[in-house]
Amino acid sequence: MSGRGTAGGVVFQAEVGAAAAALLLAERAISRLGPGLPGRPVRILFETPTAVDDVLVETDVGIIYVQAKRTIALSPNNKSELASVADQFVRQYRDGVLVGGVRRDLDPTKDRLLLAVSDDTAGTISRNLREALDRNRTGASTALPADLINALQVFSNHLDREWKAATGQELSAEERQNILRLCSVTILSDTAKQLAIEALRDAVETVGDEAAAYGSLELWAAKAQAGGVGGDAAAI
Repeated sequence: MSGRGTAGGVVFQAEVGAAAAALLLAERAISRLGPGLPGRPVRILFETPTAVDDVLVETDVGIIYVQAKRTIALSPNNKSELASVADQFVRQYRDGVLVGGVRRDLDPTKDRLLLAVSDDTAGTISRNLREALDRNRTGASTALPADLINALQVFSNHLDREWKAATGQELSAEERQNILRLCSVTILSDTAKQLAIEALRDAVETVGDEAAAYGSLELWAAKAQAGGVGGDAAAI
């Protein structure tokens, strides 16, 4: 990846973290960042020592593991960025969640493996894969249009290959479905940012200061991302 691409990805990580931090301070559900995401954020961490390491959002019910890609293609290539995302999702699924030093399996009612993208990402990811994963999770995946079937198949093929590379065994249909039910795509669009800014109206002292407050959160997120740290409401 070029230096410009790397820098852009780092900035986008901070943008995702800032949006999540706004919802944390406003005590709003993380579903404002992406429909169907469970819980309310209570802590935001960056560059964590987990398989999915860009942004980790602890909620009041579980964990949202975020891989942030400003742009990403629906590529079947095993060296593609989508293959890398699948690798990280498989490893996180196998690692599970540590709670008080005790491991538990990821639970789609509490946790999520989230690919966050920008408006610049092609519709094959931002629309087709996003909708295919959402419909698969909710049991509405029958009679999918061909473009959604293709997106889900490309991503599933990556999961299959990364699972076999990690375990030496074929990924069963049941295990594949368990992973897919945890996976989501969300778009950090201007609309999503505006929702986060509007949520801050309940957190600022003076109505009208929410845009400036959001700007401060973006600066906090950039510094936290650079330092590999983060925090809860008190730290922010």
